Amino acid sequence: MSDADEAMEEEASASVFHLNVSQGQGNEAEEANNLSNLMIKIGEKFCSFEHYKTRIKEHERVTRTRFSLMDSKLLTWFSKPGKNPQKVAHANPEIKYFSLTACCVRGKNNRRTVADKDRLRNKLSMKLGCPALFHIKMTPDGQSLQVMRMVREHNHPVGQEEVKLTRQKAMKMKVVVHEGFIYRRTTPKGGEAVLKCQTVKCKGQAIEDKDDNVIIVVAHNHDSTEESQKMNDCLKKMEERAISEAIPVEQIFAEEAEKNPDVITRKSEGFLIKTLSKKRLQTEPEVPESLLSLSNLLVSDQYRHRYGCNLEEFPRELFIGCIKAKGSEVAAIFASLFLCERFNGPVDEMHIDCSFNDLPSVPDDMKYILSIHFVKKKMFYPSIFAFTSSRSSSMIKGLLMYLKEEVMQNTAPDMIYVDFKWQINLVLSEQFPGSIIEHSYIYFTKVSFPKPENPHRNIQWLKIPAR
Repeated sequence: MSDADEAMEEEASASVFHLNVSQGQGNEAEEANNLSNLMIKIGEKFCSFEHYKTRIKEHERVTRTRFSLMDSKLLTWFSKPGKNPQKVAHANPEIKYFSLTACCVRGKNNRRTVADKDRLRNKLSMKLGCPALFHIKMTPDGQSLQVMRMVREHNHPVGQEEVKLTRQKAMKMKVVVHEGFIYRRTTPKGGEAVLKCQTVKCKGQAIEDKDDNVIIVVAHNHDSTEESQKMNDCLKKMEERAISEAIPVEQIFAEEAEKNPDVITRKSEGFLIKTLSKKRLQTEPEVPESLLSLSNLLVSDQYRHRYGCNLEEFPRELFIGCIKAKGSEVAAIFASLFLCERFNGPVDEMHIDCSFNDLPSVPDDMKYILSIHFVKKKMFYPSIFAFTSSRSSSMIKGLLMYLKEEVMQNTAPDMIYVDFKWQINLVLSEQFPGSIIEHSYIYFTKVSFPKPENPHRNIQWLKIPAR
């Protein structure tokens, strides 16, 4: 082969090699371009909240990161008193939110308090102050959501290991104290709660059922520790305070944690607050099953001490009045005026329950009881009871209109939970236009009481026991 032929062959080989490299680079560029198209960009619009969730999942898959909702404002927020509902009057209901901010799961902890600034960061925490976020807002025409601002940079490595770690952290892990032993509760999604002893070299284990009953399945190799005994003592003291003091359980926890910083830690906050709330709910006054038991309840020391009534004054938690609806439908109303005045303003929640029936009464048709509870700072206040002859919409409408006019003139609950929404939804919307109404069986189930041979439960027989 001549030198000219060799030169031509080398040139052809070089051309083929150059072509292959160019094609490879082109494929990589095309793949990178496709991945880039799946990432969320500034100005991108979403026609619904479901569309946003689909896009954020695609972005997480491509970038191998995880985002969570840190701050948001629902469209229904503008229906509250003092807000401007016209701002979202023509909004597309499918978008659900007026604005929202999604942050990296390793971003800032928006629940840190001033006291936390002086503490060391929890090594088990995922929070690293990552600045990556999306700020999304409703478009001016109200038909879609649009990305207004975003930060792409993360302050930590991202990849498959990061996603796997995040999923592991999705398992709920909380501290549980039971019979002098301290456990760590691990609850995988869809799995059974498992409690593992936190003492070194102890394989003690228990399971927790849906009713919070703890069953030990693996025995401990040690006695209860001094630390857990101190925790038990603090828990008993907090439970006593939760029963006797009319203050939020969060305040009780904060005060006791300040007194015992070595025993009560932030890791146990969720468990302790849940325990205190459950203990308080168990000691709530029972719903009366007769007029006599109602009168006894409203002037009892338990009721008056619990809700901070002025014991120097004659109790005003008594009979309010009667109303009549269509035909022979009547209702007798009893209320704690002290509590009604206390909640004559903004209220977190108002619970309306009308599930009791077949009450023993004279006349026999006074067989239903409607109760109204107010909730403020996670404390329940049973305040109003009404014995009615019917649960018809006209009866309940007249009852609620009377209560709104007489004892709840300025009451403005953020949420209203009712068990007969289909009957009183319209009435509640008229009387409380700024509230969100939800259907929920709240406190009780339907109960039938046996009628006595000689019933003496009547409005005319109502007697107030001597103090």
